[in-house]
Amino acid sequence: MRGAQPGIVMPAQPAPPFEPYRQQYQKNKHEDMAQVEALTDSVTVPAGTFRRCVRTREWSMLEAGNVTVWYARGVGFVKEVAPRGEVAELVSIKKVP
Repeated sequence: MRGAQPGIVMPAQPAPPFEPYRQQYQKNKHEDMAQVEALTDSVTVPAGTFRRCVRTREWSMLEAGNVTVWYARGVGFVKEVAPRGEVAELVSIKKVP
């Protein structure tokens, strides 16, 4: 997109101090930010229990509120909790040979 700039979905090796970072940026359209909050959370979802998850707080500069998201090493997204209590969880994993 014209005027869009690249961002970071997840730092390669997050470590304290955790600084906010841009996930995507296009002025007045996409101004998404995130900040790593923890590196060792355990999360249980329908797909299983995942340990040593990275927990992030994610928000848009264009909207109120933020979401909490957990990512597991080798899997990616595991769970998201939005401001009004909406929850998205990983239901299953299919390994492709």
